[in-house]
Amino acid sequence: MVDSDLSTLNRGRVIEHVKEMYGNVCKVQTLGYTKDPDKPSAGKEAVLKAWQALFNKYKDNAPMIPCEEQGGLMIDPSWEYNPKFKTEASKYVESSIDDLQDAPISLNEEQKAELIDVAKHFCGRIDKIGVHASAVLVTPDDLVNYTPVEGCYSNDTSTKKREYIRTACYSFHELEQRGNLKLDLLGLNTLDLIDKCMKYIGNDMNLDDIPMDDVKAYEMYSNGNLDGVFQMESPGMRKVAKELHVSCFDDVAALVALYRPGPLDSGMMQQYIDGKNGAAVDYLCDAYKEVTKNTFGVIVYQEQCMKLAMKMAGYSLGEADMLRKVIGRKEMTKIDAAVKEFITRCMKHGYSHEVAEKVGMQIKAAGRYLFNKCLSGRECVVMHTGARTKRSIRELYRFFHDDKYNKRQLDPWNVNGVKACSMDNDGKMVENYIVDVRESGIMPVFILVTESGKQVRCTLNHKIPTPDGTKLLVELSVGDSVYVSDVLNTHIEKVSAISYECDEMCYDVEMDDPYHNFVTSNGIVVCNSHSVAYGRLSYKTAYLKAHYPVQFMCALLNTKDKQEDILPYVANCKAMGIRILPPSLFEGNREWEIVGNNAIRVGLTYIKGVGKKLVTEKYGAFNDREMLTTWKDIVAYNSSDVVKSLISAGALDFLKKSRGWMMGNLLETQRFTKRMAQCEERFNYYRDQYDNATNDKDKARAIRMANQWNDKINATILHEKPEVSFDNAAGEMKVLGFSFSSLPDILTGIASSVHEITTKNGNKMALVTFKTDYGDFKGSIAPFLWGQGKTRYGRSKLFVVQGKTYDFMLKKNGQYTDIVDVKEVC
Repeated sequence: MVDSDLSTLNRGRVIEHVKEMYGNVCKVQTLGYTKDPDKPSAGKEAVLKAWQALFNKYKDNAPMIPCEEQGGLMIDPSWEYNPKFKTEASKYVESSIDDLQDAPISLNEEQKAELIDVAKHFCGRIDKIGVHASAVLVTPDDLVNYTPVEGCYSNDTSTKKREYIRTACYSFHELEQRGNLKLDLLGLNTLDLIDKCMKYIGNDMNLDDIPMDDVKAYEMYSNGNLDGVFQMESPGMRKVAKELHVSCFDDVAALVALYRPGPLDSGMMQQYIDGKNGAAVDYLCDAYKEVTKNTFGVIVYQEQCMKLAMKMAGYSLGEADMLRKVIGRKEMTKIDAAVKEFITRCMKHGYSHEVAEKVGMQIKAAGRYLFNKCLSGRECVVMHTGARTKRSIRELYRFFHDDKYNKRQLDPWNVNGVKACSMDNDGKMVENYIVDVRESGIMPVFILVTESGKQVRCTLNHKIPTPDGTKLLVELSVGDSVYVSDVLNTHIEKVSAISYECDEMCYDVEMDDPYHNFVTSNGIVVCNSHSVAYGRLSYKTAYLKAHYPVQFMCALLNTKDKQEDILPYVANCKAMGIRILPPSLFEGNREWEIVGNNAIRVGLTYIKGVGKKLVTEKYGAFNDREMLTTWKDIVAYNSSDVVKSLISAGALDFLKKSRGWMMGNLLETQRFTKRMAQCEERFNYYRDQYDNATNDKDKARAIRMANQWNDKINATILHEKPEVSFDNAAGEMKVLGFSFSSLPDILTGIASSVHEITTKNGNKMALVTFKTDYGDFKGSIAPFLWGQGKTRYGRSKLFVVQGKTYDFMLKKNGQYTDIVDVKEVC
């Protein structure tokens, strides 16, 4: 197998190039399965499918009633199989599909039995065929000599088109086991970012010409301005980067490698930072100093373990690599034996037992953090095999490493690999293979609980994906959000508690490319242990941001799809002094666009409710394309929802009409433009009839009808309506997520969430979210203000109860937002 990281936008072109070079190339098929009938969330899905199937079966005999609105007949809404009842029925599935037997739904006993039977038939079966996100098969001659081939639809990330292609029917693991060449061509969004940025810069700039000793680039790390810098965006990574005082590329590479569980948990991260900042380092011996002097006595890379084995114990390169693999597998018996052999061979090469043992223990300890993170063995993984179920991580470890264990009882449907569920980049659940499960030793285990009661047990250094990027458990606080699976997609839930549970044996679960995460049995999505040192790529993004901030930020904004992902970068632009200009249909830029030397204009498709549906041009008199620049044309060529969003965003302000006037006259203008379009169509039709007429009678009729429709055109009038009240700031917040208009100093909203937390000093404070007409506002109430009663200066403290309405004031405090005043609205 060969792995390559590619630009997401150019991945399709690379695959086409591979086809041109080798000819016999195809993508690899994946199979999707319906779920375990005894899993409630899966049972709900099966009930919905079964209900629709029975509706289709019996709808021809359904009772009909007159339809007053549209005329004709319609199915009686009270008919027992009406689709409106299916969602309500699915809610009664709590422990299994059989719960429907006693549920008070619209069906009788016999109909319930049929529904349950059909629903169970939807479980444990292949229900969809997909295409692997990155796998590509290459064969020396005709594909059919190596694999069955089947047609399948695939979405090309490069062209954004859905196409019908040939796919290999074997799974990618089966292809590897058969000795076929499989390429993993992975799309990396950061490469898209760099590509766009380079195009904006122009001047034939070459990425390879970027110097690796640029002071301004390293200052980006030291001051924590790392929005958009590859691998550096999490709050924890920013904090460490600032403490490290990055000054050279070795620091960047070490930072990427060191920001892992072991160094953070054991203090090695701090040792490296102290050494970098001038503290004395106590090296165990000259060889240890030679190998680790650039990392200040800390083993940061797997290669350092190999070098120590070769220099101190006389290992060959192959023997050293075998040692690296052993400590990576974390099978304690094998590790102990390997370390014992290392110590013995060091002593044969003249090192004392004391020094050899200390170095051996350092290598053994490094195995705890150079490779993976850890979860409790009691934690279960949601499987994605023939019948969806769950298995404990302890049981999965036995499957991978205990030859006496009966593997067939774990995975009877798939003898070539174990599948679990991963979350893709769009938040959807997809199947993915478990590569391996390894023991990590006995460690402190903490339990994270969400607001709905879902739980996951893991070490403090385990990574968990969040809407704000991947974070370690130790970085999460009460009130932060995590991803939770709900059958096919994911949703966000807030953390309600994090607490120590016990010390126990922990395990690492490694997932296959490209989605290195999996779903636990409680539904919480957690990361696996895959980590790659992308230091060079990180540095180059930092260099581009330092020297070409406007081009970099514009490219960054254009590589993100979701509005919630873009908003932090808008704030970063403002903090860097880059002006953000309001959207304008007159300018016509669908994407974010650079204006002048220090400004970026909002892209029209960023506006919520606009997207790809926006029409900006029309065909002119000579079949050439013209921009829509009048109120009537804009309304005529776009839907009312699109026009409302454009008005709210201020994209139509160039028309010199108030937003209240445009909102008040939208429906009347639509009526006018539709009537005008109808009249003009009929006028042109009869004009063509006149030109094609072959006798005077037909010409007379055509000109008479054309004149009648021309009179109707002249009689069609736009009746202007009065202006309606419209809050510009609220409109902008609704469709943009931020505002160009001033917000009121005092806002009113419902306290949608209130979380009391304890600071490191033992003081109580609160994290509060208010839901207002201007969107959601999150802020913190400082310890000296939070609570009931008076402060020591006589000021009333601030106390907020979830669900109540308050007037409140906010104050920006660096990257944080403080709530400085709150008053309940009676």
